[in-house]
Amino acid sequence: MKNSTTLILLSLVLALGFSASISKAQNGVSDTKQERKGSVDRLVEELRTNDESVVNRCLENCDQKNADNGTGGEILDKISPEYPPIARAAHASGDVLVRVLIDEEGKVIAAQAISGHPLLQAAGVKAARMSTFTPFVLDGKAVKVVGDITYRFVLN
Repeated sequence: MKNSTTLILLSLVLALGFSASISKAQNGVSDTKQERKGSVDRLVEELRTNDESVVNRCLENCDQKNADNGTGGEILDKISPEYPPIARAAHASGDVLVRVLIDEEGKVIAAQAISGHPLLQAAGVKAARMSTFTPFVLDGKAVKVVGDITYRFVLN
């Protein structure tokens, strides 16, 4: 009896997931990562549409010089993320790459996970939003900056 109930529930979950995929396809909604835009991507697109300066910048572990001649954009306070209990229970570990948009004062105004274990991404984004940076100055004017931060989650 228990096995048949489990089988029925599993079949129902699979059927619902399949019908949702069909519905998305019929409505022209794609589920590929390449076509999904995060909050940083959308905001940068909007800023550039309004002719606001947004500079792409290496924020940490930069082997080569950034192309722009500006100064600043260094991490002042990189907040360490809390290890999510569910991720710890699932033995999830590894790096989470978070893309951030930093305002002219060095505060993170948007953050999105680019890669990493799904159970760890939200913790990385939350930590990135609380981190602070030095303002990036280009041609004597502070500008917004887009860059990536890596958070490493290691099980003890």
